Amino acid sequence: MSEELIGRFKDKTGCEWIIDLDVATCREVLKLTGIDLANFHDGKSLQALWSNDEKLVDVLWVLVKEQAEKLDVDDVACAKRLNGDVLASGLEAIQQAILGFTRPDRRELVRQIMNKAAKLTEKMVAAAAANIESDKIDQQADKAIARMTSQMDAAIAKQFASGS
Repeated sequence: MSEELIGRFKDKTGCEWIIDLDVATCREVLKLTGIDLANFHDGKSLQALWSNDEKLVDVLWVLVKEQAEKLDVDDVACAKRLNGDVLASGLEAIQQAILGFTRPDRRELVRQIMNKAAKLTEKMVAAAAANIESDKIDQQADKAIARMTSQMDAAIAKQFASGS
């Protein structure tokens, strides 16, 4: 297996972790996290890892556990070494290792799935940012505040009308 198909990432302390997948490790990840790295080509595992950081942390732990134990690092200590940048690097390392694990006849398909997912994620982030910057949210908030104010005014008026 070529070196570029082994995943590597560094945690906040600068410790480098190596991710090199095999069937036994994929089975353990599936058993402990429900993420099927061995059949990554279906796209479901990629979507799960991209959308759920807690699941990503769990998968990373399973993948580095043997290395961590040699360094006397438990799962909590390992999690404290992770932040957003490290999680992004860890996901990239997982993807790289998956390419190395994938049979050569499926490798290009998996690479295309990863690239397409990255492009779609960029589009979703851009759309969300555009939505946040648009007046739609402000208009919806103004309507909600107006409704709430009207309901409060009606409740106060009812209280005074009943003589309480």
